[in-house]
Amino acid sequence: MSCATRLPKPNLRLNLRDVGHKHQTNFEKPGVGGGNLSPNLQPATPPTFPNSKEPLTATKVADKYLLLNRLDGSILRRCIHIESQQEYVCKVVPNERYRDVLRGHFRLDSHPHINSIEEVLVGKSSTYIVFQRCYGDLHSYVRNKRNLPEREALPLFRQVASAVAACHSAGIVLRDLKLRKFVFKDPQK
Repeated sequence: MSCATRLPKPNLRLNLRDVGHKHQTNFEKPGVGGGNLSPNLQPATPPTFPNSKEPLTATKVADKYLLLNRLDGSILRRCIHIESQQEYVCKVVPNERYRDVLRGHFRLDSHPHINSIEEVLVGKSSTYIVFQRCYGDLHSYVRNKRNLPEREALPLFRQVASAVAACHSAGIVLRDLKLRKFVFKDPQK
């Protein structure tokens, strides 16, 4: 008699945040780039660390979040909720574009395999879209595993296909579909 063990399904989410026009907001000078949400909010002085190549820059957003440096290879920025100290990611978009960016997310917000929006903060010239933090992407996972057995690949592929099908059903075309766009919400991945 043979016994098959079932592996727990990892939860994957489609990262729609990287899709779109790349925009870098300048937080260097007060009143430039839209980092300020009120006249009293001034950019923080970036601390420097002797072991890092570039200084960590931080900006307060609406007295709720601390906006940090960009994530590697992404337009997203790390951010920390000041009160709870919980880490999130934030996409900064110009106010002229935020409705277009949010339209797709709101069509898919209830899908279990698509990362949902935590909060939207509209500032003077920029909008800050806050998302749940993700842990690693499918591309890195597959590369690290080198040999992905079918029993492990199948549930991942089903989640990818489900997310893409939901996008297509909602009239959303994913123009830059690749494994890096699929991120894990499980810290162990």
